[in-house]
Amino acid sequence: MRASSQVLDRIAVTFDDEHAVAAAGLVLPATASQRLGLEDAADELVARDALDRHAQTLNNDADS
Repeated sequence: MRASSQVLDRIAVTFDDEHAVAAAGLVLPATASQRLGLEDAADELVARDALDRHAQTLNNDADS
């Protein structure tokens, strides 16, 4: 179960600037992504171990 901070059905947006752009158009794709289950699908397809090893290699190279 997702934390309540990750549930987009309970979002409230408040603007104090009349020229502000609402989340730069990210609310609609974020809602669609959540409802389609794209995060779970990506988790199944992407090997996080490989990504973590790659990131660690990049960090080690940057430190050298």
